[in-house]
Amino acid sequence: MSFKDWAGGHAYRRNVSHNIYLKIIHDQNEAAFELKKIGVDKDSIPMMAPKMQYWTLKLIDIDVRAANILKQEMLSKGGEAAVAKWASAFTKPTTDVMLMGTLKQYRLLLKKMRLQPFGLKATAIELETVLKNLSQPKKPVWHCRQKELNFGRRTFVMGILNVTPDSFSEPGQYFNPQQAVEHGVLMVESGADIIDIGGESSRPGAEPISLEEEIKRVIPVIEKLRKVSDVLISIDTQKSRLAQAALAAGADIINDISALRYDPEMANVVSAAQAPLILMHMRGTPKTMQDNPQYDDLIAEINAFFHERMEVAAAAGIRRENIAFDPGFGFGKTVAHN
Repeated sequence: MSFKDWAGGHAYRRNVSHNIYLKIIHDQNEAAFELKKIGVDKDSIPMMAPKMQYWTLKLIDIDVRAANILKQEMLSKGGEAAVAKWASAFTKPTTDVMLMGTLKQYRLLLKKMRLQPFGLKATAIELETVLKNLSQPKKPVWHCRQKELNFGRRTFVMGILNVTPDSFSEPGQYFNPQQAVEHGVLMVESGADIIDIGGESSRPGAEPISLEEEIKRVIPVIEKLRKVSDVLISIDTQKSRLAQAALAAGADIINDISALRYDPEMANVVSAAQAPLILMHMRGTPKTMQDNPQYDDLIAEINAFFHERMEVAAAAGIRRENIAFDPGFGFGKTVAHN
């Protein structure tokens, strides 16, 4: 059979046009799948897959001596590294570092980092954890009292039920407990997996309310909704006593926009119930949020905040896999930040 016959009757031409598109590989499973799909020999896949996963990682406030070593080592592995212009002159003690490379190059870098001074051994441990999470991401399971949520299989929908007279949306529309429950049931019938109930408005400039008023607003709704539905219920509150009352009334999840900063007892309540916990990033409070906040590096700040808050939660006995992070769209952020 001639090449012309094999190619479907069209003679080969050097200037033939090809379809080309960008393929972004997120993890090793996806890399292996794509390689198998084009018919790569199965024995070659473990060697090729790490070369397909490419990431740019930012390291914050690295000792300038360590930064120079990182740059030299990453370049020697075929990757790229960027540091501040003052790093080579050692005029400042630290610099941020941008590392750019494949998973294979990062793995080679890690071997050298573990042998180096200036804090690089500790940085290597943290970097290794990040790479593991990126290349082989876990699909966490939330262990709720009513049921389990297996993340990664599909997207779960949370319906927001505000039982306040001054909320972001639908102000006062579901302030009546019976109307609130009916709307909650409607959201469940429409596909909501979780109903998040809040009795205190967190819109910018909102006035705080008393614990007694918040309990009066939300506990009857939780009790009534639990009687008619097995949907997962999240309580949106910063107050530990309300969280405890809500759990007793049938709630499953604690959604704390203060990220355990408002009430020091909240962590203990969540830990005792082993309930899933949502932690949100917010500068200041709803009352003190700025209209036009400035960030040197928004993502770096949020990342550092969540890392610190997760350690606080874990120290109180809250399981890390039961923690979710809410970046706090609109809370001390501009539209561009969102």
